[in-house]
Amino acid sequence: MVACLVPSPVADYHGPVHRLARLLPLLLSVGCFASGEPEPCVLEASGRALTELRAEAVDLLFVIDNSRSMDPYQQALRRELPRLVEGLVTGDHDGDPTTPPYPRVSSLRIGFVTTDMGQAGLGEYPEDLVVNVCGTGRDPVYGDDARLVDFAIGQDSMANPTGLQCDFDGDGLPDVLPADQLPSFLTFASAASDPPAADVDAFVRRAACFGIAGIGGCGTEMPLEAALKALTPSSSTIRFHSLPDDGRDRGRGDDPSTNGLWMRPDSVLAVLLLTDEDDCSTHDRRVLDWGQAAPFADLANPAPGDRDSPYAQRYQRPAGTRCVRYEQNLLEVERFVDGLVALRGDPRRVVFTAITGVPVDLVDDGVDGEGSDNLASILDDPRMAYVVEPDEMGVPESHVRTACIPCPDCEPTEVEAVPARRIVRTALGLRARGANVQIQSLCEDDFADAVENILSKLGVALAPTCVALPLERGDDGLVPCHASTTLPIGEPCSAHEAEGYDPIPVRVTADGRAVCRMRQLAVSRVDGTPVVADGAGLYFDDWSAEALSCGANAQLVAFQGGAGLREDAPTVLDCIVPGEVDDGEVDVGSVCDVEEPTACATDAQAEAELVERYGVERRDPRRNPELLRCERRTGTCQLTCTTSADCPTGTVCADGDDRGDPEFFPRCVLGACR
Repeated sequence: MVACLVPSPVADYHGPVHRLARLLPLLLSVGCFASGEPEPCVLEASGRALTELRAEAVDLLFVIDNSRSMDPYQQALRRELPRLVEGLVTGDHDGDPTTPPYPRVSSLRIGFVTTDMGQAGLGEYPEDLVVNVCGTGRDPVYGDDARLVDFAIGQDSMANPTGLQCDFDGDGLPDVLPADQLPSFLTFASAASDPPAADVDAFVRRAACFGIAGIGGCGTEMPLEAALKALTPSSSTIRFHSLPDDGRDRGRGDDPSTNGLWMRPDSVLAVLLLTDEDDCSTHDRRVLDWGQAAPFADLANPAPGDRDSPYAQRYQRPAGTRCVRYEQNLLEVERFVDGLVALRGDPRRVVFTAITGVPVDLVDDGVDGEGSDNLASILDDPRMAYVVEPDEMGVPESHVRTACIPCPDCEPTEVEAVPARRIVRTALGLRARGANVQIQSLCEDDFADAVENILSKLGVALAPTCVALPLERGDDGLVPCHASTTLPIGEPCSAHEAEGYDPIPVRVTADGRAVCRMRQLAVSRVDGTPVVADGAGLYFDDWSAEALSCGANAQLVAFQGGAGLREDAPTVLDCIVPGEVDDGEVDVGSVCDVEEPTACATDAQAEAELVERYGVERRDPRRNPELLRCERRTGTCQLTCTTSADCPTGTVCADGDDRGDPEFFPRCVLGACR
């Protein structure tokens, strides 16, 4: 949603366009004042920091919903798991030898955790402690508690005829091993560009056995908390839910008895969520207690506070509607955005994907402006609204309206997908920080397209000179982008003309470093063959085998002559993407006339929609009457603010007090833009 390209070690962020529907081209990155002070970026921005960084190691964490409705989806994921794993370790994502491969992974680690974090602490916690057992996790109170799965429910048996023959110890024979002899994660490492098919197949089968996590887990799904606790080291300041004196409030990321050996410091971290419910991560477990008294009581409960009443006993476990109704008591999604980014430092090394409750048509057409590249439009869709309604028996507030029905012929017949708003909001926040994200629908007929899109997103993370933006080449052979490099102190742009730089700097930073524009070389076609103009500079390659390996809707930034990237000089790519907007629409990033005082004015209904869309607070007219205001330099409507509490997840309020610009007004920007 936001990008700022500031020449500092913390500014290598990028993010796709928040909404593609706009009237005029939007400036997707901002410049700086002549003094060298960075000017805050605007919402609706997108940019890309280019580096030589390439990662060949991926740590892939599957977060699997193991509640009772998930069997068909676990099976659907297992069917596509071979292609996902093969695509990573071989680069062959579609089995077609005529299509270029994606970047391959020389070392892949796979781990699985479940969404079952138990329901420890129901009641007037902690004064009136009630320990509730939920599901059949490894701990009767805490469920699986974010420990890497070291049991194989997927193994073929009379009770569970999966057809899988699992070779966990690698001897080529099916294993029947007790849990204490099973590994807690799987590793595939091969320096060969074409690893032996037998080795790949054996690894895929072992991964498939872990991928079926069973359906005995707690029906209160906490995928975000499970992922964060599984990965966060105990030294972190992040704390997790624990009963008094239990000592379970630390992350497991460095626990040698569970997850500590899994995640490597130099890897790309990829997280894949599979769930038919929205996230219900909470430390206030009273939210989950159907027998609660006020303020958590249910309207239909004839005996609020009586956990032994027939009502409380019947509705104690299906807590989905309570997660929606008491959303304010759930953990803020910014917790998970910050926590996941902190694990890698460089957000480009984080890939967050989810197959979850989203209507299919919102994620199946990225080319035409829909799809998971436009996460805000997913949240805007009325089918993604939380609507609590009676169930089929007429019990009030006992059913959340579904986002889609993924498997109408499945048993049980109540299989359905709840709007995954918190998961999509987390993806939106991560994208604003520069991570690679992908949202797919649980309601697809199969997960083939989801796996292909996830592989494509991982390919971009593995090859950072791939640019996943909808860029169109103009009649002049250029795309609407420019690259600028911040040289070390004392090096002028004029000394690097042979490397493709303009001799006159774009600007000079506060510490005296020249920021130089790199020339973009035009690409034309002669008899259908791409031809790059002579000279040194960069160009956008959308035809070569290496470019196609970037994945769908992506281009490769390539270099010619003496041009290239330097480790001691960060290069940033800024782009402009055109679009259209509905007549009269006023939104963040919509075009405005700065001379018109009411250009970004909203009525009560429009303001309510904006407040819901961006997760911000209504403005107090006495201190900040305008929700949106027209920003002069870009001619776009921007979110005003007084403090960072006024801004969406992943952004902060830039006050601009020291900028000396009378037309600057405080607006929401990415944290690194301040």
